[in-house]
Amino acid sequence: MPSVREHLIFKALAALHEVRQESRDGPIKPSWQLRFCLAYLFTQSHGGREPFEYFWVEMRNVHPTSTDAGRYDRYRDLGRAMSGMCDGLGFNATPSTDEPLSRPHCSRAVHDFWIEVQKQLDDGRPMPSPRIKRG
Repeated sequence: MPSVREHLIFKALAALHEVRQESRDGPIKPSWQLRFCLAYLFTQSHGGREPFEYFWVEMRNVHPTSTDAGRYDRYRDLGRAMSGMCDGLGFNATPSTDEPLSRPHCSRAVHDFWIEVQKQLDDGRPMPSPRIKRG
């Protein structure tokens, strides 16, 4: 069963995943809620601030030279930032970890997310260092 810490990490990542989806419609307005999610994940991370700052900057980027109003570029850049955050948290962002983030209200989403992270740990996949410590 996921710990309280794991629930909070999942919820913060799910909120950022939702912001990433919304970024296809246009730049995202900064909010205290987003700032809190980024700050909390940073406190749980062993990595640097770069992916968190990159997310904060790129979510507002209008990409003035883009032909699609920055939809693709913003979405791609936020994905890159989230991947860096996951590296700092000690696991790899994969389609299998993204899928539960897209359904955060489902009762099994948190469980499914951490099962996938545990599979990464158990399979001996190349992992960021240090690895996440569960529990």
